[in-house]
Amino acid sequence: MGKGSWRWPAFAGTIGVLAAVAGAQAAGDAIVKERQEAMKAMAAAAKAAAGMFEGTRPYSGTALKEAAETVRVHSGAAMKAQFPEDALGPPSAAKADIATDREAFDRIADRLEELATALSAAADAAPNVLSDEMRMSNQPMLGGSLLGARMKKADEDPADLPAEHVFHLVLDTCTSCHSKYRQKQE
Repeated sequence: MGKGSWRWPAFAGTIGVLAAVAGAQAAGDAIVKERQEAMKAMAAAAKAAAGMFEGTRPYSGTALKEAAETVRVHSGAAMKAQFPEDALGPPSAAKADIATDREAFDRIADRLEELATALSAAADAAPNVLSDEMRMSNQPMLGGSLLGARMKKADEDPADLPAEHVFHLVLDTCTSCHSKYRQKQE
């Protein structure tokens, strides 16, 4: 072996390690970008649905279904896959706590899918009008009576709830997940 010939394999090995790290970083960056796009799509869908329930946007069963389906396809298994352990923490806003509390995070992702599925079905059932049955206005708050006692189980099947209530549960689920697993960005 000539003078300095040991350097080439060491240099090549170092380049290989750096390329692997860069590749892993690029894969991590790609998944972060993918989930950010999914979150933006769900936020836009929620805004569209909110407008229909608030009366600032005309009701359309097709548009409500589209919004619900956007949330549904980005929740459940799809959402769980977008938060692998190696793509948590800085520079991402996703807290590393997701990895240590994976079961709870997965339950939230699955619950969001369940709620979005129920909202989608409600849109199918009312293609032309936001009916009184879809509204919360005639329902006691959170299933309670005027004296605060629950008339129905708190964990009732979302398919049995008014669509507006299900929509609020979707928003609550998003808020709960973000407050627990999203690092505030400055």
